[in-house]
Amino acid sequence: MKRMPDKGKRMFLCKVMLVCLGIPTISAMEKSNADSIAQTLTLLKAEQALLEGKLFLFGEGPVRPDYRKAYYLFSRALSSNNVAPEAYYWLGYMDYNGQGLEEDVVLSLRWFLKAADRIDAQTDPLLSVSIYYAIGLLYKLKKNYQKALDFFSLILRFEESEMVMRARQQLAAIKPPFEWYRDGEHYKMGIGEKKQDFVEARKCFEIVASVQCYEQAEAWYELGNLCHLLQPDASKAIEYYEKAANQERNQMAKAWASERLGIFFSNAQGMQRDYVKAKEYCEKAAAIEIERPVRVWALLQLGCLLHDVPEIQDYSKAKECFEKVVSSELDARASIRASLYLGELYRLGHGAKRHYGKAKECYERVERQIFNFKAKAGAFFGLGLIYAEGDEHIQKDYNKSIEYLEKTLNQEIDLNLRAVAWFVLGSLYADNESTVQGYGKAKENLEKAADQEINTGVKAHALAWLGILFKEGLGVQKDFDKAKEYFEKAVELGDELVKERAEYELTDLAKEKER
Repeated sequence: MKRMPDKGKRMFLCKVMLVCLGIPTISAMEKSNADSIAQTLTLLKAEQALLEGKLFLFGEGPVRPDYRKAYYLFSRALSSNNVAPEAYYWLGYMDYNGQGLEEDVVLSLRWFLKAADRIDAQTDPLLSVSIYYAIGLLYKLKKNYQKALDFFSLILRFEESEMVMRARQQLAAIKPPFEWYRDGEHYKMGIGEKKQDFVEARKCFEIVASVQCYEQAEAWYELGNLCHLLQPDASKAIEYYEKAANQERNQMAKAWASERLGIFFSNAQGMQRDYVKAKEYCEKAAAIEIERPVRVWALLQLGCLLHDVPEIQDYSKAKECFEKVVSSELDARASIRASLYLGELYRLGHGAKRHYGKAKECYERVERQIFNFKAKAGAFFGLGLIYAEGDEHIQKDYNKSIEYLEKTLNQEIDLNLRAVAWFVLGSLYADNESTVQGYGKAKENLEKAADQEINTGVKAHALAWLGILFKEGLGVQKDFDKAKEYFEKAVELGDELVKERAEYELTDLAKEKER
């Protein structure tokens, strides 16, 4: 039989003796419960010591401040891990301020670091922020700026508060605002060693925005961009843009923010559309005397508002804006769009006397560019209309008109312009017997215009033209029933001008049938 080890034998004999004497032994479960009770008592004692320590530190009611007692009680509170972080914090606080003892910055930092090692930032964010801020200040005092930056930066992870704002100001005091702004730009664009990270970019711009500096307005503008990009949060973006737009120190940021607000209020991006405010901000941006594309785009945006929006429409002022954009030559894309608008104004005689020669110059300027095919299609269409009508400056030329309209249809254009181009081209073929293709081309294009649903006015006109073709037998065999069908469809669409003509044709058609 295997001998029991001496240690085991002694334990066994002890238990036998305790049983013989009537003394109960402690089971493992009972021992665990006892440990739990002991820990609870330790926690309660530590919490009481912490509470009393704060009473003696600050004094409250009948209790007068007693720094030595407070320091002793905070030391006793270290016995529980639950309370230790706050106890370490107050020990660091007292050593830093020399309350009851000599001021000791080194020991103070040591206490704060111990508090930081033990604190759970998620369960106690307020204490965590206070600890990180204190450590940052002490490292800054010791001129260990990198460590100070690290701890102040930890605070930026927490929700917006007074301490977060103070941490940003400390960060801006350690590292110049222009460097933070540069870092923000690098995070935003993913430049150099910094990978693209919009959250980090935002932190950098918020630091710059928290202090009075030249880059502050630019930081507000960039924060507006990021709010719109990340949330999107139109109201917060507008708040930042308006801060940048309403300052006077940085005219460039003011112009960019004002131009962006003009776009926001005119396009209703996540908010209620307000053309009056859009016009106000575009005017503000356009009035800033800077030779930069932002001013050109503000002028273009202002011109578009004055041209397109009935409640603030002013063709003369719109024309002035477009002419300034074209003459500036600062941005080719803006210049192309402005030229297209100017061509339309001269073609229709809006804001100036109708002048097809000047309209042609504008459209040809657009035609020569190679990057904006939508604008080019608009220029082809305008030239097609000019040559179809002619005036004292431009001789009427059906062939050129048809050539430009067919070029329009060969571009990637929106459905509305395509519908109008089909109709105009069809009516030109129908109205000009000398063209080679004749009425067959007229019927083909008019049918395409009549089959679309996006522009009912054009649809009605195309149906009426098709009715005339079949009534008169132009390029097709006469067919009064088909003509009647087309005229009736045109009347149903309700366009007053077409309705009057179609009803007249229906009456005339009935008379023709009676003969």
